Amino acid sequence: MRFRLALAMVGSALQGERSIKLRRHTEQIINNIRPKDYSSELMAIGKWWGNAIRYTRDPLHIEMLRTPDRLLEDALAGNLAADCDEAALAIAVSAMTIGARANFVTVGFKPRLPGQPKVHTHVFCRAQDPRTKIWWVLDPVAGRKTANMLKRVKQFTIFEID
Repeated sequence: MRFRLALAMVGSALQGERSIKLRRHTEQIINNIRPKDYSSELMAIGKWWGNAIRYTRDPLHIEMLRTPDRLLEDALAGNLAADCDEAALAIAVSAMTIGARANFVTVGFKPRLPGQPKVHTHVFCRAQDPRTKIWWVLDPVAGRKTANMLKRVKQFTIFEID
């Protein structure tokens, strides 16, 4: 996971937050949730995108990063195959369209050797419940194994979206 990619994701998230298409779609996702149940809204967003995305790797020599609107179009068409960065982007933007703070967390699973650069191989989205201030990890790639994945993290960087 390269630093430039994470910065590109932040820029794309800020742009995507303005998307009325994404806002309307996110409203549909949370439609049956009790008003002001912010944690449940975030869980619903994570679940919807997790069901909409078929995880696959990027091409061997290319880092793919679709715009948030394109991710939604592909998801609604039923043909969204994406890796962790696009999944994190989609979830972050949906959370942001309903007023939640979100950020990206890049992680590495091997200890950082002295004098060596960070080696991060995965990224996920965290979103914050504004009432409780709890940050929820929304990672459809790890899915039900998110807690185990978090235990294996040896290094991380948080990229704020603001």
